[in-house]
Amino acid sequence: MTKNRVCAIFEHLYDDVFSLVDWLHQFRNERKFHGEVLLESDSPSYRNLLETTIIGVTSPAKPLPAGITFSQDSHQREIVLRVIERLYNRKGAGKNILTLGFGPVS
Repeated sequence: MTKNRVCAIFEHLYDDVFSLVDWLHQFRNERKFHGEVLLESDSPSYRNLLETTIIGVTSPAKPLPAGITFSQDSHQREIVLRVIERLYNRKGAGKNILTLGFGPVS
């Protein structure tokens, strides 16, 4: 199914339909966000993802919070530890190689 046919289907279901890249450009312009959506160094697969992902918006849609940022506030070590904690709390956690040597966090 081509992108145009998919968009036509979505247009019957949603008030506004955008590609992800178009939606991000619109978001950037409305919020005075100064970051670039696409960079010269972006891989073709990433560009394809942004161009082929479809966003459907219904009205009235709640506006996004004004203070939204796309910055990473966690270090990789913190993220890995959170993932390990979640894995450990699941059933059969001892079978996952990432949880070896870890115990529950209190």
